[in-house]
Amino acid sequence: MAEGVSGSCATRPGPTLPYRRAGPLPGPALTTATAPDHRGRRSGLHLPAVLGPGDRVLLVDDWAERGSQAEAAAGLVRRSGAALVGVSPVVDELPDDVRVRLGPVTALVTRAELGDPAGRARGEVSGWCAGWPGATRR
Repeated sequence: MAEGVSGSCATRPGPTLPYRRAGPLPGPALTTATAPDHRGRRSGLHLPAVLGPGDRVLLVDDWAERGSQAEAAAGLVRRSGAALVGVSPVVDELPDDVRVRLGPVTALVTRAELGDPAGRARGEVSGWCAGWPGATRR
């Protein structure tokens, strides 16, 4: 995933809307700040202001660890008046309390199912690099 792009949300089959961490999007946008991520950093999150009542949104992301971005994006979707129908990360490592707050979460795989082929302790690796030899938290 390119730097600054944190995921997308689909309003109907086909088109997707990016939500961004780095810098605002062109045109009107809804903005919020995320809760601290695994490094303790907050990020600004921006979503194009094109959603409204009647739109149904599925948030899609590559990896959901603590859920700070997913919760912020879900808040933006709800603030727009659209209905959040679920969250679909490729890899789900969400805590149970966050999963409950988000609503339906459907992932391709959980972090536990991936295992840890490098034999590292939990918390030393994160994101797409998790489990790769030599990977460490950035």
